Amino acid sequence: MRTEEDIKTEIAILQSMSKNDKRAKLDISEYQHKIVALKWVLEELGDILDE
Repeated sequence: MRTEEDIKTEIAILQSMSKNDKRAKLDISEYQHKIVALKWVLEELGDILDE
């Protein structure tokens, strides 16, 4: 299971490799969408647990 910190590190690596690489840029936006979705899920879980 990767943590958000692992994903941020992977994004930084991809960004450094992605100067002219469109595929790497696609990977970065895919990770950013996953992070947003993950945060939403964690917030929802937190709300459920608070009830």
